[in-house]
Amino acid sequence: MSLAGNRANHFMTEKNKVALVTGASSGIGRALVKILAREGWRVYAVARREAELISLQLECQLNYGAEMVPIVMDLSLPGGALSLKTSLQEKKISLDLLVNNAGLGDLADFENQSLAHILQIIRVNILALTELCHYFIPDLLKTRGKILNVASMAAFQAGPGMAVYYASKAYVLSLSEALSLELKSRVSVTALCPGPTESEFQQVACVQDLPFFNRSLPKAETVALYGYHALMKGQRLAIPGFRHQLLIFSERLLPRLWVLKIIHFLQSRRTKQK
Repeated sequence: MSLAGNRANHFMTEKNKVALVTGASSGIGRALVKILAREGWRVYAVARREAELISLQLECQLNYGAEMVPIVMDLSLPGGALSLKTSLQEKKISLDLLVNNAGLGDLADFENQSLAHILQIIRVNILALTELCHYFIPDLLKTRGKILNVASMAAFQAGPGMAVYYASKAYVLSLSEALSLELKSRVSVTALCPGPTESEFQQVACVQDLPFFNRSLPKAETVALYGYHALMKGQRLAIPGFRHQLLIFSERLLPRLWVLKIIHFLQSRRTKQK
């Protein structure tokens, strides 16, 4: 099934279904919102930056005639996820799809990061994601809905130089795989684990000069489309790109300390320049 067609080509089973997407203002999240809008979903898009959300709303309306509702919210603030849930509940909005895409990261050794920033990463990558899953699973059980949690290739190993980010993505992967079995046949749960992707993340996290970012990267739209198809198929795990799949498999064959040292070497080259 192609996503290139106009509204007449929408999957009829998805038309008028409701999706919530966090981290929607840029990168994979923004691309997912556009795919969902093109496929007939009514999308509630959450991000901190109002201007980017408004431009996305206009793009969805003009290009796809779709209803995209912007929600300006910072999930790194305590109570952010509860506020989001309460807001939707008051409007009697029931979800068919939850996309936890919001994420933070920073290239720095643990000892050099402020505790405030470490806790901010944990609140977005782990706490808010966990809260939203727990808040909305009752809705999703009623609609036999879906969850897409955006993890990362970083979930498969520890990451000296980005220790908290890697650890947070390992949590996302572990939780997602466990939920996929607990909720099997009632709510499908997919963990999307992209590798380096062309997006704002590398600038925000200061990783743009790392060796694996110094090459042609897949576009966010390509990764989002891969994740969307995996979600629709009910896949438990989605790793875009054969090279990335092979890399993750090969890491399992190497001693864990070797993998740690390789990651540390690659990332410490950049942290020493900061």
